[in-house]
Amino acid sequence: MKEEEIKRIIRTFFRNNFSVQTTERFFYWLRIDSDTQKKNQALQEIWEQTPSIVSEKTHAEYSRLQARIESAKTTSVIRPRPLRRLMRYAALFALLIATGISTYLITLSSRKDTVQPAMTELFVPYEECQEVTLPDGSVVWVNAGSVLIYPETFTGTTRSVYLNGEADFSVAKNPEKPFIVHTKNLQVEALGTVFCVQSYPGSRYVRTSLEEGSVRVRVMMDKGPEFYSAVLTPNKQLTYARHTHEVTIDEVDASSLVMWREGHLIFQNTPLEEIVLKLEKRYNIRINYNTSLYEGRSYYIKFQPHETAEEAVAILAKLIGATYQFNESVVYLR
Repeated sequence: MKEEEIKRIIRTFFRNNFSVQTTERFFYWLRIDSDTQKKNQALQEIWEQTPSIVSEKTHAEYSRLQARIESAKTTSVIRPRPLRRLMRYAALFALLIATGISTYLITLSSRKDTVQPAMTELFVPYEECQEVTLPDGSVVWVNAGSVLIYPETFTGTTRSVYLNGEADFSVAKNPEKPFIVHTKNLQVEALGTVFCVQSYPGSRYVRTSLEEGSVRVRVMMDKGPEFYSAVLTPNKQLTYARHTHEVTIDEVDASSLVMWREGHLIFQNTPLEEIVLKLEKRYNIRINYNTSLYEGRSYYIKFQPHETAEEAVAILAKLIGATYQFNESVVYLR
């Protein structure tokens, strides 16, 4: 393919809004091993043309791009690379935007004397979960369809990582250097503790639950400063509803909520859309249903590791009083 044609395709994508299907096809085309150098050059041009100073226009452009990227399905694992080189790949470029790290990086790019830290990123595809040990000895379980970005070494006064999806953190103690998880709407800070953070793109709810120790949770609007802060104690769960901007704190069995590490899925007073989201990522399927029929309802349900996709869907359908139909990897609940 000619270089100008590749540039035209990439520019068209980043300047317009497209459907989920078109977005997925674009990223598939971007990842395949053909015309790789030409694609990288086109992406590099887009990056270099991006304003280095954060402004209202910059935020608006990133918000538009983020809305498209968050609906795309991540299905590949990218090996660790230095962050400077990763800037040339749209997959990570999109994830940096989705996790909110983009503003931080743009600010750094305008400071010539700043040495950018080398970063590592981990994609976990659907149907999997992975364990990773961070440079400080903290252990993280990253759930299906999630992305974790962290530095090769922790420098400075904090240990900051960036999450898009769901992960369970067992943080190595270091009172002198707080551990902070950044997501699109939450900042969760801990000194040494065990907690879980859930912040999937497209989900209306962002959650963090605490197993051991204590954490300070700061809630931010999509565009704006912190508007809520709380310290959680064990077996407390903070939920931020993105669509209503409401924050609630509930009593939960936090240890059971992270049993997805062993293949269990346990939901406590959970909206149907969250249950569906987790099943889609576990089995790599698409579930279609009438959301208006189940608005405001919450459910208690447990799925076992050995259950197939159809068995899990059958259990869900029985719980909500629906019938189901499988069409390859697509499910219809009626």
